Amino acid sequence: MTLLFISRREEGLGLAMRCLSEGYSVIFYTEDEEAAFVGNSLVDKPSFCKHLLNQRGECVASNVNQLLSEVKPDLVIFSGQGLGKVADYIREQKISVFSGSHWTDILSTNKEYSRDVMKRVGIERWKGEEGIRIECGFWWDGLKPSLPFIVWNENRFMTNSLGPIVGSASNIVHCFHLHSSLILESVGKMEPLLKKSKFRGILSTSVIVTKNKIYGISFTVDSPFLSSLTELYKGSLTNLLLSISNGYKIEGEMTTDYSLSLLLSIPPFPNLPSTYKKVSIKGINSSNLRHLHLFDCMRNGEGFENAGISGKLMMVSARGRDAGECKKRVMKTVSNLEIEDVQYRTDPTKRFSIEESKLQEWCYLI
Repeated sequence: MTLLFISRREEGLGLAMRCLSEGYSVIFYTEDEEAAFVGNSLVDKPSFCKHLLNQRGECVASNVNQLLSEVKPDLVIFSGQGLGKVADYIREQKISVFSGSHWTDILSTNKEYSRDVMKRVGIERWKGEEGIRIECGFWWDGLKPSLPFIVWNENRFMTNSLGPIVGSASNIVHCFHLHSSLILESVGKMEPLLKKSKFRGILSTSVIVTKNKIYGISFTVDSPFLSSLTELYKGSLTNLLLSISNGYKIEGEMTTDYSLSLLLSIPPFPNLPSTYKKVSIKGINSSNLRHLHLFDCMRNGEGFENAGISGKLMMVSARGRDAGECKKRVMKTVSNLEIEDVQYRTDPTKRFSIEESKLQEWCYLI
């Protein structure tokens, strides 16, 4: 089976490498020109080097057809914002696609539209109420939801939740059940709309949880929690992606453990200069690579280095019986890596330790 990964920039590299490790043929393509070096000598790339989107953000069908003709994929996996129109076009060619769609691009980026959708499906909108912020999500195969989860996400770059928002500086994931009120009163209400969509992938809703109510904030489709989710999955990840894309029965399952992912970066991230200095990444080996979800990385000879696009190097992940065990394992992996000027948060479990107890007290985690 041949898998084609279409990534806006560096987002899809870690997932591509995970599928490659399962023995499948993987081709990795980046839409943005400056990301051309991402994944070099780690994954195969097509000779095709044109854009799939024009300057207006419209799908260039002739270019997409050229890429598909070269690769002949059995499954296409997208990563990164704004590629929904390309995904929709490839689906029309009767090729399996794991990704969002043009509709979910709008849902996750247009705040006014997402608020309208929440009102339509009956998710009560957050208006500043104080509570616990988490993410509630599931995998959607076109027919039904599966593998639900909740996430404590730290989106601020620095320890103690300081600095700019970076998507996910760290996150803790725990898989849940579909009949939980956390799921039913948030992302679960999207099911009627999802059945009318072309979306096949992971959808989560950011919510504020109070003692008596759940309030919706926003939707996320291009999941920043993928490294934690794959850490928990028992089974072939490639088969999971294919099953979700086609509505097949899922053979694997999520463990009952917790998982933690921690972002490692180098300066001047999260700023985006035109160029980055090259930094060697030492300590990666066959034992820990499975727990490293790479982004701005490439291989240079026998070693690894940043590809020079963003400074966002990788998520380091681990699973455990509780968040404390996850943190110990993640920090052990981090200590075995040698990266000049490496940056990461040192408090990935601080908020979780307090808030999980509060959710249990409110009977949300039964």
